[in-house]
Amino acid sequence: MRRLALVFLVFLGCLGQAGFSFGETELSVTTDKKAYASGDVVVIVLKNNSAGDILSHLGSQMPVFAIDGVERKGAGERWDRLFAWCQYPHCVYDMDGPAELKAGESVSWGWDPWIYIDGTAQKVRARTGTYRLLILYRAGADHPAEPGQWLRAVSNEFILE
Repeated sequence: MRRLALVFLVFLGCLGQAGFSFGETELSVTTDKKAYASGDVVVIVLKNNSAGDILSHLGSQMPVFAIDGVERKGAGERWDRLFAWCQYPHCVYDMDGPAELKAGESVSWGWDPWIYIDGTAQKVRARTGTYRLLILYRAGADHPAEPGQWLRAVSNEFILE
């Protein structure tokens, strides 16, 4: 019984370190810190712990395209969706393809927390609060879970002060 309790505690500790586990894909999205001062860059780490390859813009020349949304915790524990980059038709980009992330590999990128108002070109600094990021990735054709589909991974929560 004592051994089972120890295994359970180790398991919970691993989940806390990873931020979030994504079922069969075992993908994690974490930030380098839990809290950031005004003007700090948020370092995002995407780690592919699965047996299959994935694709993500986080490893490309335009990593901001990997951020499908920024969520800020609002009243009543509700998550309000915000934009990390200017959206079409307000802005048009010459977009490169996503980068391949092999099984066991990770990639990191520093996000300067700007919010694009309603997805337009008008931007403001992210306000003080609790945030998380929605990161897009695509499972490779050989991936055991959802081959070829674009999926969303949710980062751990972090605070912008």
